[in-house]
Amino acid sequence: MCRDGRTLAFCRCSHLGGWVIDLYTVALDSNLTLQSEVKVPEHFIRPTGLAWNSQSTELIVGGGQDNAQVLVRLPVPSRPGRPATELQVGTASWPTTARRSARLAFSRWSGGGESIWRLRIPEHGKAPEPPMALIASTRSDFAPRYSPDGKKIAFESARGGNLEIWTCNSAGEECMQLTSIGAEYTGLPTWSPDGKELAFYSRVHDRSHIFVVGADGTGLRQVTSDDANHFFPGWSKDGRWIYFSSNSGGSTQLWKTPREGGTPVQLTRGGGFASRESADGKWLYYTKTEAPDTSLWKLPLAGGQETQVVPSVHFHSFDVVSEGVYFRADTTLKFLNSAGQITTVAPQLPYGYVGLSVSPDKKSILFIVSKPQTSELMLIDKFQ
Repeated sequence: MCRDGRTLAFCRCSHLGGWVIDLYTVALDSNLTLQSEVKVPEHFIRPTGLAWNSQSTELIVGGGQDNAQVLVRLPVPSRPGRPATELQVGTASWPTTARRSARLAFSRWSGGGESIWRLRIPEHGKAPEPPMALIASTRSDFAPRYSPDGKKIAFESARGGNLEIWTCNSAGEECMQLTSIGAEYTGLPTWSPDGKELAFYSRVHDRSHIFVVGADGTGLRQVTSDDANHFFPGWSKDGRWIYFSSNSGGSTQLWKTPREGGTPVQLTRGGGFASRESADGKWLYYTKTEAPDTSLWKLPLAGGQETQVVPSVHFHSFDVVSEGVYFRADTTLKFLNSAGQITTVAPQLPYGYVGLSVSPDKKSILFIVSKPQTSELMLIDKFQ
């Protein structure tokens, strides 16, 4: 709320993969009744806080317009010749201005991010060995997928400056950047059954689309092309189809399209997001919504009812093998067998983000661990 109490600024996210947020201001009367709503002609990646300057002529926005957490000074209302400008204070978020003095406070974070760990699947009746870090950098590495032959791992990483697709060998070594799209977000790679290509999403021109690239980084092509947002790709076992989540019908549902691109086919009606096809190609397992904690469902690909499998999956972290489904429920790794019985594989994993992949030999599982993060409170005096 600005100082005179007549204008309120807020953020709004309204679409799939909506880490890019729009800003709005609303004018209020003396009774705080809405008079008008105006969209600010700028958008921000994961904004972390809004604050008005002392004159209520500018917004100080945390988040910036790239993957770095910065503070941006944004004139409101926007006028020609007055673009948004970055405050030269380094890494910063969650700004707030003092009511009775010319001061700006903000938070400066250090550390954090995600890394990829490996857990050896224990033999029946034996306790699991402690998991070990496998792929890590000073940036975030997550969403890993073993190649069909188990010799390589594809993953999403910001180690090159922005999120792109990377690969390495199964030991986490010989890392190579596969894409250089330079979009706001590029990630969630998945291997084709023959191991020759990877499907992934990338947010280009303010829309998330599905792309395919060769395992050697050549032959990049875009598979989806309409005005909707498409996310979380996966392959059919025969390699003919690519599954993905889309809001092209209004709600977020699962669709499939030929691997070369073409007319998509809608699969779910009751919601669908991250998917994996069963080993026999008869079922499609998927998380129901975009929420960090959501239910796991399955759909018979020959036609039939959508049914719930388990009530809770952490950040879409599950994988399907011939014997059943491995999944994370909060910090617990569990296994659902074909008879519907659930057992605990590892009772306490470190907290982490999106990603779980079982090796083809079913001896190892890749999962994500969040790195520790700390912060300092910073203050700018005589801020205008």
